[in-house]
Amino acid sequence: MNTLIEFQQVCKYYYMGDTTVTAANHISFQIYKGEFVAIVGSSGSGKSTCMNIIGCLDVPSEGTYLLSGQDVGQMNKNQLAEIRNELLGFIFQQYNLLPKLNLVENVEVPLMYAGVPKGERRERALVALEQVGLGNKWRHKPMELSGGQQQRVSIARALVGRPSVILADEPTGALDSRTGREVLAMLQDIHRQGNTVVLITHDNSIAVQAQRIIRLEDGKVVYDGPSDAPEAVVTPRIAGGEEGEERMSILESLELALKNIVSSKVRTLLTMLGIIIGVAAVIVIVGLGNGLEGYVTESFSDMGTNTLTVTVMSRGSTRSLDVEDMYDIVEENSEYLDLCSPTVTMAGYVKIGSETVDTTTSTGVSEDYLDIARLTIAQGRNLQYSDMSTRAKVCVIGAYLNQAYFGGNAVGQTLWVGGQSLEIVGVLAGIAAISLVVGGIGIMNIMLVSVTERTREIGIRKSLGAKERYIMQQFVIEAAATSALGGIIGILLGDGLSILATQVVERLMEESLTISPTLAAVALAFGISVGIGIFFGYLPAKKAAQLNPIDALHYD
Repeated sequence: MNTLIEFQQVCKYYYMGDTTVTAANHISFQIYKGEFVAIVGSSGSGKSTCMNIIGCLDVPSEGTYLLSGQDVGQMNKNQLAEIRNELLGFIFQQYNLLPKLNLVENVEVPLMYAGVPKGERRERALVALEQVGLGNKWRHKPMELSGGQQQRVSIARALVGRPSVILADEPTGALDSRTGREVLAMLQDIHRQGNTVVLITHDNSIAVQAQRIIRLEDGKVVYDGPSDAPEAVVTPRIAGGEEGEERMSILESLELALKNIVSSKVRTLLTMLGIIIGVAAVIVIVGLGNGLEGYVTESFSDMGTNTLTVTVMSRGSTRSLDVEDMYDIVEENSEYLDLCSPTVTMAGYVKIGSETVDTTTSTGVSEDYLDIARLTIAQGRNLQYSDMSTRAKVCVIGAYLNQAYFGGNAVGQTLWVGGQSLEIVGVLAGIAAISLVVGGIGIMNIMLVSVTERTREIGIRKSLGAKERYIMQQFVIEAAATSALGGIIGILLGDGLSILATQVVERLMEESLTISPTLAAVALAFGISVGIGIFFGYLPAKKAAQLNPIDALHYD
């Protein structure tokens, strides 16, 4: 007979402070392909440790464990995940079904991590449910079933990947006696079909249903011999997998993420709230700025670009008002006027490198303009009197141009306006960014809480073959999807508020003023919201991916 599982002097030690606990003490045995073996023992005997090692959830501290001739102790985490997915089918005492998925989706999970195409995955899962008598209930959620039915789903999930070993951990422990007998009969039928079954139990009456018994006490084998179970002709599947190297795709991770978002609506809404407020604020404020800029530009468009013409009615003549005259007016009316600045709309497109920015306007002002407009500098400096007196070709730009075209480092760079090269000496402060950052921190906190809440789910997925990168991928995509959804809602809310603000301002001013953000501003706000989700979702995703599957499975 061909050896499938082999323990060679396997030891497992656990450390509690200065105390060393020996859970497995030089255990040696072989399990052959097609056998039905029960590993039996009381609490503390070492049977759970053996199960964890056989199931590649743990590795020996000493000795060698060979599975299909492969040394499990020399494998890394990804290789162990592949072994769990391709060679092992788990049946758990507590069923360990994912409550937010229906029955067929639960059965599909190991096939998803194996990279089986969606159509074939669904077909095989339905066939497996038919085999356990639940084909007509595939749309139901686990909580709608009895304990015995949930265990049947667990059996279908174990069989669907066509594993080399079915590993059943106390499969009747949570069932009544009648249902327990049904599950045992099902395991015997699975064995008769040519599968290798390893049953972990503390109950001798259940152990004798197997073909062979390995009894453990105090971490040692005290008996290894036959039971009264009949022999069977066996033709188990050899390890290696028929699915090739293809694995879980980004789209499948996105599908899982969206299902979790939809199933936790209130938590998702609270998570998105900061992003929604931040994006909506960006949309409204940028739209307001565009509207006011358009209004001012339109108001001055008929007055010339170099001078402001004033008609002196009492003299019946006109003359031009130059800059010096403007300052004289301020000085003569100092009790009414504090600052002044000429405003000149500069002709020509703005060019940055070889790219023309046709949605941006440029305005010539003096050093006092930013104080009048109550704008602040975030980087670099303000315009200065010396710039005016020397006719220096310098400019201050907005936060959007700084981020979109200069990567946040515009100071010292140049741009072109109407054929003139201008040096950027300052960048205006951005608005509403703090809301987006706060929203990102909120996402990180909620995702960290989510990792804790879903610890058992993560353990189940890992036991079914999910690698660390698949778990990380799912959580990062979930954070990004949450942020993206928040960004979309923020854009819609911002557009709605912009329309409302336009109507209110026009009514108050009795002038036409359209508050409308540019498409570039909308795209930037959305991009930032998704970026924040990925950035702040990384830490929780990493924490989830690094959870120990044994600890996660036993988390309550």
